[in-house]
Amino acid sequence: MMHIRDELAKIIGEDKVTLKDYRDSLDLETRAIEEVEFKETIAAYPRSDNDIIKIVRFANEHKISVIPFGGGTGLMGGASAIKPSIIIDMKYFNDIEIYKEDLVAKVGAGVILEELIDKAKKEGLLFAHDPWSVSYATIAGAIATDGLGFLAAGYGSMGEQVLGLDAILPTSEKLSIIPSRKSYANPLHLFIGTEGIFGIISSAFVKLYPLPEYESVHIFEFNNFEEGYNAVLRLLRYVKPVSLDLSSVYNVDNEGKVKEWLQEEEGTRLYLTFHGSREEVEYYHKKSKELLDAKELDKKIANDYWNNRHQLAEYYLDFIKSERRKGIKFEFLHVSIPRSKVLEFSNICNSIAKRYKIDIIEESIWHFPEFFSISLMTSNENANERMLYAIDEILSLASNMGAFEYCHGIGMKLSKYVRKEDKDVLRKIKYAIDPNNIMNPGKII
Repeated sequence: MMHIRDELAKIIGEDKVTLKDYRDSLDLETRAIEEVEFKETIAAYPRSDNDIIKIVRFANEHKISVIPFGGGTGLMGGASAIKPSIIIDMKYFNDIEIYKEDLVAKVGAGVILEELIDKAKKEGLLFAHDPWSVSYATIAGAIATDGLGFLAAGYGSMGEQVLGLDAILPTSEKLSIIPSRKSYANPLHLFIGTEGIFGIISSAFVKLYPLPEYESVHIFEFNNFEEGYNAVLRLLRYVKPVSLDLSSVYNVDNEGKVKEWLQEEEGTRLYLTFHGSREEVEYYHKKSKELLDAKELDKKIANDYWNNRHQLAEYYLDFIKSERRKGIKFEFLHVSIPRSKVLEFSNICNSIAKRYKIDIIEESIWHFPEFFSISLMTSNENANERMLYAIDEILSLASNMGAFEYCHGIGMKLSKYVRKEDKDVLRKIKYAIDPNNIMNPGKII
């Protein structure tokens, strides 16, 4: 790769290219897909759209892959190299412009989500994408995976926050999509949830909202997941929270390792957050108590949960990088299936896990009844093999019933579960605008 680095440096500048190998920067990604052999990379650090255009043009001439890189928080191998590649690190695209009257921000691809949240708040505004990785993840990375955050029940996914963007296509052309709140056949959607296979996002226009007058968090307790799930279905007919998390955590004999990173008590809890005027929020709370017919926990417990919600990222990072993980195989799966099938799907997952001697340590829904998540853990003999078989059965079933991932993207790890008819359509688009297949190959399709 040395000669590639030298030639590219002549085009965009010595200070913008290094031989840095990004395999060591992708702790989450490489651990997520340990069976894949990652290839050598060089790193480019563009400062402008024109730099990216030059890099993409160079990549086409030399038939070498380019992979956009943001915060490195992906879990599915979406920014990993399956062939020698140029990693395009977007960290210098970090400008933020707030258009207060328009309730819009223009942000560079490399802006950390927390930075935009803080800057918007100083203007009395809310940027509503608030994932657990808020301190690490970037704007473009969140768009590329169409991620979900803690406020998705009220404000939608990251993709729903996007009004326009600038992107460099695989042909090295620049596409500028002006902000629009109208939904129609818009090329904007080529870049939402497609993980950079159709182009490199350099900036985006995103929605902002007035800061809510009042915010209130509540926790209700149920006897089991089924009881809680049915209560949520009743609730959502009349009440719209901005955050909803129904979670059942199970007591598993694994030397306390579950609780070390889940940081939750055993049992079934429903976490709700409301935004609005004080009168609106008080009404939502009163109506929730009436509809749920469940024990409400102390307000301090609820506030502690909300104030510390982003610490989950630290717990998880610490867990997967630590010695405690040795000998333990852990996976969490996030599927989207019809709400009428969720409880049936949960029962099937439990049967599959039991057959492969795997512990289900948590099952939950996040924001919407269709979004079901399950956490699996096992150890001892043939742990990896047993886990892979169980995951394959669960995700194959989910793919037939709905979708097999709703918040982390597909990347390399889950690409085999994409339905053939979906892949066929995406490949036709891909090869039409990227005939040399340079743009983040091996992902999704």
